[in-house]
Amino acid sequence: ASYFKKVGMRQNHTGEPGTLGRVEIKTVVNFQAGVGATPVWEDRNFDRALAEIVRREFDRLGRQAIELLQFEAEVVMLEEEDEVRQRLQYIEALRARRQGKAS
Repeated sequence: ASYFKKVGMRQNHTGEPGTLGRVEIKTVVNFQAGVGATPVWEDRNFDRALAEIVRREFDRLGRQAIELLQFEAEVVMLEEEDEVRQRLQYIEALRARRQGKAS
């Protein structure tokens, strides 16, 4: 099962469902009101609250994360299309050469 689907899936050895053990979020906001002012902001309370929202919405957000991962993988595949075509042409040339030597 995928990483995401393990949450809620029954474990073979206990029959208990898998659970979301930990959600950790650390945000950093870059904002400087003026010269010499604080340029980086962090808020542990906000991070804690945001992590709780992610925990509550894990199913919905997890599905969105899987969709994003699939999209990113497709983009990489499309970017590699020319390289794959070149490799196939090379393989076809190798095969033709070997067949010519075998004759």
